[in-house]
Amino acid sequence: MRFLKAAAALAAAALATALFSCAARPAAKDGFTFRTDAPVVLVATSSGLRAPRPGQLPIELAGAVAPAALAPNADVVSANANMALVAVNRIGIALLVPSADGSSFTLANRPAPEHFARRTAAAAWPRGEGFLVHLYRDPFAAEGGTEALSSALLALDGHGTARLVLGPGAGDTGSTGAPAFQLFALFPVPDGTWLAQLRRDGASKVEQRYLRSTVPGGPGSQDSDIGRGEFERSLEPRPIAQAARLGSGAAALAPTLALAAGGSYLARVRSDRGSDSWFFAGDRAEEAPGATAWISGEGSVIAITASGRGASSRDGAPVAFSLEPPVKGASFVAITAVGRFAVASWDAGDFPFVSCSGVVVFTAP
Repeated sequence: MRFLKAAAALAAAALATALFSCAARPAAKDGFTFRTDAPVVLVATSSGLRAPRPGQLPIELAGAVAPAALAPNADVVSANANMALVAVNRIGIALLVPSADGSSFTLANRPAPEHFARRTAAAAWPRGEGFLVHLYRDPFAAEGGTEALSSALLALDGHGTARLVLGPGAGDTGSTGAPAFQLFALFPVPDGTWLAQLRRDGASKVEQRYLRSTVPGGPGSQDSDIGRGEFERSLEPRPIAQAARLGSGAAALAPTLALAAGGSYLARVRSDRGSDSWFFAGDRAEEAPGATAWISGEGSVIAITASGRGASSRDGAPVAFSLEPPVKGASFVAITAVGRFAVASWDAGDFPFVSCSGVVVFTAP
């Protein structure tokens, strides 16, 4: 599973010294409008999402690479009923707002160095008209300084304005002066609560805590300590037959994933209601090829595999589609959607390193 592979990424991150670069034109300023009659490729850069120069893609990359924790990648995507969000790692937020008829979308970059610099984007979830975004401290890729050791949980409104709701630190240092616990991982679970992993790096040891929270970082949140075993069991992948607990769209999930990924897969399934779960088909989840899927509020489902083979379902049998990776060797890693307006993120590079990253925006069938 991808969240388990993160441990390997953390260890490898300390080995890299090169900086990420991916050329793009700076002409696509905030508020720039793109047509959606053909797929639109955007790349993650040090200033947010940008459109490549004409004729630049597809390209072969042989330049600098960086660990995923350091590169301005576009792996973290989400959507609510009105817009899609991309958390550009180490840089800030990009909002993609589709027009009412779906014929175009507007790109708005919202750099937020005060929150994103020297932190790694972990995940994002829809929250009302905005989003909740988790940034964490990568203990192996931190560049030093106290701010590099802090996590943050941000609440974004519908305009992309960020408000810090938790962090830096998830607890008091106490009379010992020990560092505060940091929010290292956060997952919503089907019962409506959230599971949190906290981490504290001391001079001689690393301490971890596991919590169940009703409203992470919110007023009146009720937090209770749980053991590591309960934390891990709650996040284990479930057979696809158990997807009915996801509610609307669950019935279409299995056939849509089957058309996209075949009879054996391990899929991360998220929705605009904030759910985030793993499901598998076949006998051995740990050996199954990966896929990712998104369920929209009206019950539509879209799924994609690393190669770009996908399927979508809206009020009927799923329909297959295929996306061409925009860069040689790139893989699709996540997908989100607002109705038929879909955003698929991609990475190029040998795991855990990234040489280029971005999104493909397209109209789902």
